[in-house]
Amino acid sequence: MWNPIRVAEEVALLDNLTQGRLECGFGPGIGPFTFAAYGVSWDEKRKMAWEALRIIKGIWANSSYSYEGEYFKCKNVELGIPLVQQPHPPLWMPTRSRESLEEAASLGVSTIQWVPPRMKVIRAAFDHYRAAYQRAQPSGRKPHIGLMREIYVAETDRQARDEIKDHWIYFWQRRGGGRTYGGYGHENLTTMLDGERKKELIDIDHSIADGSFICGSPETVTRQIREIALQAGADTFLGEFAFGALEHHQVMNSLRLFTDQVMPELKKLEIDALNFPTAEARMVG
Repeated sequence: MWNPIRVAEEVALLDNLTQGRLECGFGPGIGPFTFAAYGVSWDEKRKMAWEALRIIKGIWANSSYSYEGEYFKCKNVELGIPLVQQPHPPLWMPTRSRESLEEAASLGVSTIQWVPPRMKVIRAAFDHYRAAYQRAQPSGRKPHIGLMREIYVAETDRQARDEIKDHWIYFWQRRGGGRTYGGYGHENLTTMLDGERKKELIDIDHSIADGSFICGSPETVTRQIREIALQAGADTFLGEFAFGALEHHQVMNSLRLFTDQVMPELKKLEIDALNFPTAEARMVG
């Protein structure tokens, strides 16, 4: 739906506007209705995304680039805006299947998992990514392994829970039909969010307890993020601060508490995500 030449150019522009601070996330798309509107095949989205990424990286790496593939083709493309970061900005991609985990790891593309799957499924996926990376040993900067969570920080645990409960329920009532993961080991991990997991997520106390929702005082939030990072072997945390129907001042207060009191503590936590021991090894240890 988005021509890879245009993506390569606009990423280069953003890399310059941010003075080399850009990190770039790629995804094949999550809404079948969007693909239908554009007349693009939903079933072929993964192959299209990886072909587009190959073209984008090729444009960044060459003074003149040509490519003819199954979905895209280009001839003698010259990038008019030199990238600040070389060979290109850090790349991220969410991964839902063994194939995408292995492909991302073999290319040195960082990976991230969102909240719907239970932690044991996330951990299994990250272990698979780590193993694939160690086999491939791709050149370039080392990738990262990240966890994304909705997050709300207030002065106390009670205040955070009371202020956010209705927004958390509303969020999952709207998002509950989205995609998540089945049992790891299936050929394709993606299944519709089942009723049991949706019920768990809507239960705010359950979600906080199992690390699906980061919520509480700065001290509690720091502990929660440390725990899920060590459970998953992740070295990067991405927080979604605006969700549900939160008002702007609530989002900004949560963000201020996070940056002032949580971030300094998290910077002390060092995790070697790519060499993190497997779940089985940690249990034995």
